[in-house]
Amino acid sequence: MGLLNREKYGDEDERYDLSGKSVRIFTPKEKQNMYDIVESAEYQVVLMNMENLEQNEKQKMMDFISGAIFVLEIRLFQVAENIYILIPRGSRIREQV
Repeated sequence: MGLLNREKYGDEDERYDLSGKSVRIFTPKEKQNMYDIVESAEYQVVLMNMENLEQNEKQKMMDFISGAIFVLEIRLFQVAENIYILIPRGSRIREQV
């Protein structure tokens, strides 16, 4: 799987450019972190590492984040197993294969 999960979004020709943007990294450990993640992702790129969470906590957090990013038009891409990048509306990244 590449950086961008195109199967999910179907954007074959879309390119994103993150130059000049800061990236905030979260390794959530508790429920409160999901609010911080969504709040940050509304304005900046967020890298979310969920490796340290129990499966049921991961599912609860992803359910909440999925709903919030839909409403806020934030893009979510899986980078690796349990690692995701959230891109705010208007930001662009470029994938090089």
